Amino acid sequence: YENEVRIVQYDANNDNNYKTVEIPEDSIQSIYLGLKCSDENRQKMLLTLRNRNIKLYQMEVDSIDAYKLVAKRIL
Repeated sequence: YENEVRIVQYDANNDNNYKTVEIPEDSIQSIYLGLKCSDENRQKMLLTLRNRNIKLYQMEVDSIDAYKLVAKRIL
């Protein structure tokens, strides 16, 4: 229902276990960071996306309804 796509390429023979996946830039419109995304990962995403036409959102708890999340655009 969220119209979400996740791409993970796992390699058990690689020490890092995950490979870089090349995706055409124009195929990504926006990225949503989860509620518990670390400051370090948020900064990495901001640096990675700063010169690209990709919107970046941070999920936050709604100020009125604590059971609802809202997306705040940060880039």
